[in-house]
Amino acid sequence: MTTSRRSDPHGRWDGAALAGFVAFPLLLVAGVVWWAASVRGRLPDPVAVHFGAGGGADGFGSLTTLLVVLLVVTVPIVLVMGLLGSARRYPRILRRPLGPVATTFAGFMAGMVPDLVMPQLDRATAEGVVIGEVWAIGGTVAGLLVGVAVAAVLREPAAIAAQGPPDPALPRGRHSEEVRTGAATGMKVLLAVWVMASAASALISPGLAVLLFLCVPLLAQTMVVRLSVDD
Repeated sequence: MTTSRRSDPHGRWDGAALAGFVAFPLLLVAGVVWWAASVRGRLPDPVAVHFGAGGGADGFGSLTTLLVVLLVVTVPIVLVMGLLGSARRYPRILRRPLGPVATTFAGFMAGMVPDLVMPQLDRATAEGVVIGEVWAIGGTVAGLLVGVAVAAVLREPAAIAAQGPPDPALPRGRHSEEVRTGAATGMKVLLAVWVMASAASALISPGLAVLLFLCVPLLAQTMVVRLSVDD
C-alpha cells in the first residue's frame, strides 16, 4: 500500500496508536486474566464455560482452559487490528476504523470474564449459573471510547516534497499503465492468524466465530490496491 520503501522521518510506528490500539487492550486482557486466576480458589470445580441462548450454563470445564482460549482468540485479533492501526505506512482512512476494533473487541472479551466468573464465586457447583452482561457491555463501550479517542489524534505523514519540476516527457491526464501492487508477508501471516483465532473462538461462542469470520473479507481488502494515476 505504499509506493516507496524509503525510511519515514517520523518512524515506522505511531507511538500514540501503539499505546492505545495495542498496549492498552493487551494490558486490559492481562489484568482480567490475572484477576480471574487470583479468585480461582473461590470457584467451583468444574466451572461453567459455555452458556446457552438464555444465558444458562450448559457446558463445564477448567478455568485454565477458558482463560487460554480467551488469550488465543483475543491477542491475535488485537495484534492484527492494533498493528494495522499503528503502522504509518497505511493511510489514516484505513487506520482509523481498524485500530478501534482492537480496543473494542478486547473490552468485550475482557468484560466477558467477570460476567462469567462473578456469578460463580463462592458456589459449591456451577449448575444453574446464569452469565451476566454488565461487564461485557461496559468493557465494549470503554474500549470503543478509547479507540475513537486515539483514532481522532492520528495524522497522515507529510507528503514527500517533489525534487524538481514535472518531466515534460511524462504522459499527461489519466494514465492507465499497470501499477504493480503486493501484500507484505506480515499481512499474510496476520490474516492466517486471524482465521485460526476465529476458528478457536467457536469454543466460546459459535456466534462470535461467525462474527469474526465475517471480518475476513475486510482484512483481505487491505491486501488489494488499485491506483488511478494522473499527472
